Amino acid sequence: AFAVAALSAEGDTVMQHDLVRTGAGSTAQLRWTGGFRVKLAPETTFEVRKAVFNRSNEHEEDLFRLERGRVWVRLRRMLVGDSKFEVETPTIVAAVRGTTFSVQVAPDGVSSVEVYDGRVAVKPKQGEAVEVEASKGVIIRAGQPTPFAQALSEAQQRDWEQQTSIIGPLLVVSAPREGERTERTSITVTGRAEPGDLVTINGEHIAPGRKSGTFRLS
Repeated sequence: AFAVAALSAEGDTVMQHDLVRTGAGSTAQLRWTGGFRVKLAPETTFEVRKAVFNRSNEHEEDLFRLERGRVWVRLRRMLVGDSKFEVETPTIVAAVRGTTFSVQVAPDGVSSVEVYDGRVAVKPKQGEAVEVEASKGVIIRAGQPTPFAQALSEAQQRDWEQQTSIIGPLLVVSAPREGERTERTSITVTGRAEPGDLVTINGEHIAPGRKSGTFRLS
């Protein structure tokens, strides 16, 4: 089954082989059925090269290409078996198992990776791979030796704290709709959250579906 992403601003869909571009004053948030999220910064070009998720065995293969700009990625659950999740730029390939990180391609072509949580293996097109751990980052320049990962600066840490839609847990309420009014004494609440989390509604805890993340309380 192919994974599908939804652009939260307009509710459109993005399939594999699609190219997503954001303008100077716009961003986009993509949400995949496999359980991860990607946020695109302004002036970003992002290609979905492959996005396959097998619900029966949870195997997935997600390959993306970032030509320019910046993306923030939240992959909450650990990948299983030989699953892949990679973001490629003109100079590097960033491979993860389960983490929260960002990849940026500057106008001069320099690629950088920052890790908020977990760890990312960054492999330059030329040079040795480097592992970047939480609260660290690395800058890769073409033709130069692979550098060591460095601790994120205070400014970089503050920037991450502003990315609440990525570093925070997913919670999407499908019903009731925002602002909806009713005369009924009881309603049904449905939505999606991250598998493994708990949703609390009027003091009652609900565990989202292990694979789908959906929940329902009547």
